[in-house]
Amino acid sequence: MSIFDGVIGLPGVWASRGDVIGVHRTISGIGLYDHYGIYEHDRCIYEYGGNTRDFDDARIRVTTLEKFVGDSDGFFIRVFPTRYEDFDSPRKRAFQAALPGCAPEDAASLARALQAELARAKSYRLRSPDETIARAKSRLGETKYSLMLNNCEHYAIWCKTGLHESGQVDAVLAFAHTVLVAAQPAVELAADHLAEHGPGPLLWSHAEDAVSSGLETLGDALGDAARAIRSYFQS
Repeated sequence: MSIFDGVIGLPGVWASRGDVIGVHRTISGIGLYDHYGIYEHDRCIYEYGGNTRDFDDARIRVTTLEKFVGDSDGFFIRVFPTRYEDFDSPRKRAFQAALPGCAPEDAASLARALQAELARAKSYRLRSPDETIARAKSRLGETKYSLMLNNCEHYAIWCKTGLHESGQVDAVLAFAHTVLVAAQPAVELAADHLAEHGPGPLLWSHAEDAVSSGLETLGDALGDAARAIRSYFQS
């Protein structure tokens, strides 16, 4: 189970050719992120990674299963549904959540999101092992790594499904948006006061409220993450 996004995974099951496999990277038992690759055999894993760490001079390359796992506690197999309708991701959930409460002034943004969602649904198709491996090989040597826009998860999911996305990145962005939304009312109060009265003690009070609100949301999210991590490692 992914520590970031409730991704369905099969730990302790041996991989087959063309599977998307992943490992949890941790420090002192605390999960940091999941690293993904495409399995062909034990001596051939396609990954977007570096020579010493996952991000150092990252390129799409071939590595061994032993090096891919490294000091992680084994690996899991990422499982994808046959139909896009059954595919779950932060991006898809955010789109669905926005539908009921969409205001008229947000219609243009919703239309663009709908267009993107339809394009994603059209792109989604589970590739056969041969197709998955061929797609993985087609980008060997690529050096356009971007943590937010083109990372190992983007690559592995694209090889298997045709989608270019990272649930981990989307989850972090959704969390950041939640923090900003929680802090927005206090920030607006502070801005109004500044416009009317200039800087003063009340301004700093509102600023503190904004920070406190954001930190409270952050604390709640981190608490949920900690419980999820604890549950995973105790299971």
